[in-house]
Order: sequence, then C-alpha cells, then structure tokens
Amino acid sequence: MDNADDVITQGTQLLTGCGPDSPLVIDLATVTFMDSSGLSALVRLRRAAEANHRQLMLHAVPERISVLLRLCGLTAQFPTVD
Repeated sequence: MDNADDVITQGTQLLTGCGPDSPLVIDLATVTFMDSSGLSALVRLRRAAEANHRQLMLHAVPERISVLLRLCGLTAQFPTVD
C-alpha cells in the first residue's frame, strides 16, 4: 500500500518516456507482499499501457504473487518475461 502510488507514478512516466515498441517490464523479484493496493496499481498500469498501445509484462514473479494473481483471475492479464 505504501508503494502503490509511487509504482503508478513511475510506471506512467516510463510509459510516456520510452519508445513506442518497448514494453513496460515490472521486476517483482524483491516483492515479498502485495495487497489489493498493489494489485490495483498493476491493473491501472496495464490499462495505461494499453491506452498507449504498449504491453505491460512482469519479471521474476515470486510464487506467492503468482498465486495471488491466479486467485484473482489476473494471470492472463499479466504476461511474464524471463
């Protein structure tokens, strides 16, 4: 919850500052906990990416976050990259 607004702000800046063919890749390697605020931030960034004709991808998704995405039916919405 503490970082959700920062994630949205920085992600939005990256979406507008990078080339049009570049996906926005969010590295979740160090994320140990994610609540509804974090999920909401990811969904909002995905919508912003789509509005800019870009793709949002997740990298190094921890198992507990992967389970959370699955339980919320969001797995298909967030492709992963190695």
